[in-house]
Amino acid sequence: MTSIIRVLSIEDSRVHSAFLARCFKAFKDFQLENVETLAEGIKRVAQGGVDIVLLDLSLPDSNGLGLETLKQFQKQAPDIPVVVMTSLDNKEVALEAVRIGAQDYLVKDQADKRVIEKALRYSMERQQMSAKLNRSSHLAAIGELAAGVAHEINNPVTFTQMNLTLLQDHLKKHANELKDFWQQSLKQLDSKSQKVISNLVDDPAMFARLEEMQEMIEDNLSGVERICNIVKDLRTFSRIEKENVELVKINEVVDVACNFAYNSIRHRARLVKDLGRVPLIQADRSRLTQVIVNLLLNAAHAVSEGAPDDNQIKVSTRKLNGHLIVSVEDTGCGIAPDVKERIFETFFTTKTRGHGTGLGLSISSEHVRKHGGEIQVESKLGEGSQFKVQLPLDTGLELSERPVEVSEQDVGGQGARVLVIDDELPLQRIFRRLLGSVHEVVCASNGREGIKILDQDSNFDVIICDLMMPELDGVAVYNAVKKAYGELADRIVFLSGGAVTPRTKEFVGSVDNMFLEKPVSGPMLKGIISRLVRTDTKS
Repeated sequence: MTSIIRVLSIEDSRVHSAFLARCFKAFKDFQLENVETLAEGIKRVAQGGVDIVLLDLSLPDSNGLGLETLKQFQKQAPDIPVVVMTSLDNKEVALEAVRIGAQDYLVKDQADKRVIEKALRYSMERQQMSAKLNRSSHLAAIGELAAGVAHEINNPVTFTQMNLTLLQDHLKKHANELKDFWQQSLKQLDSKSQKVISNLVDDPAMFARLEEMQEMIEDNLSGVERICNIVKDLRTFSRIEKENVELVKINEVVDVACNFAYNSIRHRARLVKDLGRVPLIQADRSRLTQVIVNLLLNAAHAVSEGAPDDNQIKVSTRKLNGHLIVSVEDTGCGIAPDVKERIFETFFTTKTRGHGTGLGLSISSEHVRKHGGEIQVESKLGEGSQFKVQLPLDTGLELSERPVEVSEQDVGGQGARVLVIDDELPLQRIFRRLLGSVHEVVCASNGREGIKILDQDSNFDVIICDLMMPELDGVAVYNAVKKAYGELADRIVFLSGGAVTPRTKEFVGSVDNMFLEKPVSGPMLKGIISRLVRTDTKS
């Protein structure tokens, strides 16, 4: 495939149409098509395959002359860039045409071949730059939406997961106790009484129902875990425009990327993963995810629909000569040599209008370059392509935040006084259920209530505080506690459902407090509390 700019001339003058045809023979990347009426032009654009329009303002079927023709066309085809080419030499009309949306205004007897080509190229670049800005704004909006959705999902997921886990533990415990009680009770009866009681209670059926309940809880926990993974994937993309360097398992990044791209792949090819044992690298997880998603989608688009069993897209990882290699290989149409030389150019695309911006590979290449790596391409027409992302094991990037390592073991130990500040009532309840058997738990529904409780009694060992709350958020709570109670602020453990603002992100990076993303497991919370209590005892 070649990158051709398809130009539609809406022009009723055969003399001028012939002039344009001669000009376009010298234009390397342009293809010209001509219609003679506005209605034909609008119909042709609606069929697709038109990148830009050369529009005469005086057409036999337009309602009036001048700018009305332009307005009529834009009303029907608002997304197609238009270069006006008319005999009307009027500066005021020209300025108004550009103001209402024309990319350029050419006067026929003043425009030669060079001027026409320059106007067309300029118009396409301007349109593509506008598309890039719109796309960036769109991605930013999607990112904010994804973060908000993740935050709203994570709160109910957290208490649902914790409640199910507690319910599972209770059911197992009581089922075992009931079974032991039942067996001990039967031993104390004679054989005739055992038979009568067993028939009445239906022993096998009762325990079968208990086992079925346990299976139901396990299935629900599995479903919640799938929701958690989806939310985690969403949150990865919600951070795409932020620099967040961390220790990254590249195989996890590949798994996330495959999850996102799978729906585009499954109707075209089999997705095969061959993930080797590779070391952690310091990298921006979200940007690498974006790179691999883009490569997978490009691979999918290179394969025709209709025969998924006959085609394959393979993604693999391995360590080689001090580098980490991520390879995406397809059995698609391949890339022509002249196209291969340009695929990393900004705005270059072989896709039809509306299906590609020419930004994906250029952005991906830049992301990889910032990690000290490069993208290599091998391709044969009709046989497929292989893209290799080569990253150094030492990317040279510095960690954005100190990673928090917390053991999930429940170490038990002495009881502590725990203040929970969270605006979700079900989460308050689950914290009481989860921690109340060992620790004294006091709950506050918002930041102001939490501070009020501390003003009355500040003798707490640990404060568990939601980072994002209305009115008084976790940052404000920390500042208030730090000011009034000094070192107690260091014993705040922050929880977040995902909607982290630039302000809160900067705050989290500036303090040494533990910061946990919901959902968080019960053993994790218990371990953190025990760890903080032990630290306090030692000091």
